[in-house]
Amino acid sequence: MDILIQLYDEFASEYERTRVPRFRPFVKRLLQLYDTRPGSHVLDAGCGTGLAATMVAPRAGHGGKIFGVDASEKMLEIARHKAKGFGFDQCEFVAGDITKLDAADDSFDVVICSFALWGEPRAVFGEFFRVLKPHGALLLQNWEPERGGLVRKFNDTLHAYSKKFSTERVLQTRAVLAKHRADWSELQTPQDYERVLREVGFSQAAAQWFENATHFKNLDECIEFHALGVGARAELAAMDEATRAQFVTAIRDALQPFANARGVEEIWRAIQVRARK
Repeated sequence: MDILIQLYDEFASEYERTRVPRFRPFVKRLLQLYDTRPGSHVLDAGCGTGLAATMVAPRAGHGGKIFGVDASEKMLEIARHKAKGFGFDQCEFVAGDITKLDAADDSFDVVICSFALWGEPRAVFGEFFRVLKPHGALLLQNWEPERGGLVRKFNDTLHAYSKKFSTERVLQTRAVLAKHRADWSELQTPQDYERVLREVGFSQAAAQWFENATHFKNLDECIEFHALGVGARAELAAMDEATRAQFVTAIRDALQPFANARGVEEIWRAIQVRARK
């Protein structure tokens, strides 16, 4: 896990610039699943640069409290700066581990986890259940497990050029990501999330697919976005210059069929969940 924190720290500013604007429609839709009331105490678990926290803050109002928890201090610095700029004095961002929250039982009216699920699913969901007040709401979303099309083409091409560069850092990253995929392998559908959430004690759980068209103005912008994933970033950094240049040429050729005069458009799908304690 430490290796991922290092990687997120390294590209926090690029993450905020390239990823957060494209995640916003998903967070907006997620927050619409529950009417967060003024005065609510809200936890944004795995808050990153504070997208969900700053979007829910106006609903909770200055009488409420928004706690953002993330393992990356660089991400948290950006979140604090954004909240201060918006005048959201109800927001507080602290370093922490969402699998072992530093919060008392029954602390929050709402827990949000947007594209930040990590650890063993039942343990993480159990921790969310623990810190929620009775009848509190959980809002979470996760990307669809198997993505095809452009994403698969990018990953396959990256693997072809990166497989011979097995630095210690790359090996650590691969191992952590492989464990993460194994941990979440049983959660493939909305119904899987509903089942596991009920197993850990949630009285209600409703999950559904949500999809959104994401636009890149050109192929370069699209490639930059996908190269910023933690796995891709580690793999690309380990390549020598010649191989990296070969990859850039190959990935442009591989993704060219997905581009047109208007740029590149991808359809992204996520599983969104609302549950009640």
